[in-house]
Amino acid sequence: MHLARRMVGEECAREMVQEGALQAMLSLDRLGEAASFGPWLCGIVLNLCRGQLRQRQREVSWKDLVGGAIVADALLVDPEPSPEERAEALQMHQQVLSAVEDLSPKVRRAALLFYFEQLSLKAIAALLDISVGAVKGRLFKARQVLADRCWPLYAELREIAEERKTNMTSVEIADVIAQGDQNFLVVLLDREGKRRLPITIGQFEGSALSMFLREINLPRPVTAEFAVRILDALEAELVEVRVEKLEQGIFYAVAVIKSGDQVKELDARPSDAMCVAALKGTPLYVTDEVWAQGGQECNDEDIAQMGQSLQGESPELVKSFVKIKIPVIHAPRPKIQVGGNNCGSKLG
Repeated sequence: MHLARRMVGEECAREMVQEGALQAMLSLDRLGEAASFGPWLCGIVLNLCRGQLRQRQREVSWKDLVGGAIVADALLVDPEPSPEERAEALQMHQQVLSAVEDLSPKVRRAALLFYFEQLSLKAIAALLDISVGAVKGRLFKARQVLADRCWPLYAELREIAEERKTNMTSVEIADVIAQGDQNFLVVLLDREGKRRLPITIGQFEGSALSMFLREINLPRPVTAEFAVRILDALEAELVEVRVEKLEQGIFYAVAVIKSGDQVKELDARPSDAMCVAALKGTPLYVTDEVWAQGGQECNDEDIAQMGQSLQGESPELVKSFVKIKIPVIHAPRPKIQVGGNNCGSKLG
């Protein structure tokens, strides 16, 4: 009912569900596995709804014909899909079902209940006798597997991804400037467009980024260097870093990781992502949306002055970096009271 309402509206939904249930019952011999009945029924109802929508497109009122509001060529268009379109849709349908079948039984059951039967997380948890957190975990695994398997099937999504890339500008880290003892200012520069994007990051990340750009080696690997070693050990590649959003004064970045044939997009803080990108020589991009909100125009003189903070070695920077103190919160020790009639212990 929920799917039918979304397709054809409340008035026609009951009729579509009733017809779909009848067709399903009359075709039970074609159902291979009983556990797939729910998605199978939903598919039948969706096909009926699509047919209803095509029928509506073919209906032309007398008022439309007399008033000349409709184009004659529109009456000659065949709303039914061509044999090629049918074959392509059937092939995609089979590939998606194959991807679903490859899920483990527990993960597949949770995914079917959530995405096909439209049950809530609490309802699924009660039905499977597990916690809501466990349901979320299974859905997360299902999304990971299905995204990898189904991504090549959707050309439209790939086109959207390519279009998104065209709405981005390649930038470089032009300067990293210390601001007192707390923060650093990173300046991203669009040299061709003569625009700059200032981003404030923390003291630890700013000091590390400044040293990476100066190629100063530390005696022990810091977080970004450790992340690079993990990527190398897994034979993975940091393809690009994108600063995609600016909301309420906070920048959001995406790190694109490629391992073999798999490509993952990870949410990241710009400071962390830029540190790893500086070590790996990875390209940086900024979206037009972020430029519109936080970008600043600059002239040739401004550009010439950038980078002065990154020139030459700075032993003082290394010393200050090593002396950075990270606050450690110690949990209070429990008080043990021994006594009482039963000589037991109480934790307070």
